[in-house]
Amino acid sequence: MITKVHEDTLASPIAGYRLGETTEEVTLTTREDNRIAALTLVTQATRKVTIFSPDLDAYLYNNRSFVAAISALARRSKFSEIRIVINDNNYIVKNGHLLISLNQRLASSIHIRRLHLDSKPYEEFLIADHYGVLHRNHAHLYEGMVNFKAPLKAKKLLEAFDSLWISSEPDPELRRLQL
Repeated sequence: MITKVHEDTLASPIAGYRLGETTEEVTLTTREDNRIAALTLVTQATRKVTIFSPDLDAYLYNNRSFVAAISALARRSKFSEIRIVINDNNYIVKNGHLLISLNQRLASSIHIRRLHLDSKPYEEFLIADHYGVLHRNHAHLYEGMVNFKAPLKAKKLLEAFDSLWISSEPDPELRRLQL
């Protein structure tokens, strides 16, 4: 299933925010706020995007605009790197996901791994170029924050992500998907 979105990103208050420059932290309260924030961060990223999402939220990450931005980043440079860790692949295996299809075409730049933990992680975050952060303490809620220049928060979340990355592995079920 492909989630359709409205191309209203330019109408958002954060449309004028610049990655690595704008220091204002913005509170997000709706899934549309989160979608626009994720898309804006990824569109402005020049080198790296890191995503931890328990189930790779379809509304945020399974739409053509987001996937096009990830694709452009992955193709921009041989040094581009997109790393994603998920915990639950049930939705993806059942319904498909555009990022998985893109990963199969650009496997040298996009890496998706799955955690094998007994307990489910609750938070969700996206980090762009070690500066921009979209963070939700509870992944199932759309209440969170975005900041386009938060290097200390980004560093803390990247350290947490690296621990998750080490304890995760490529998911054979996702590699077999024919989307």
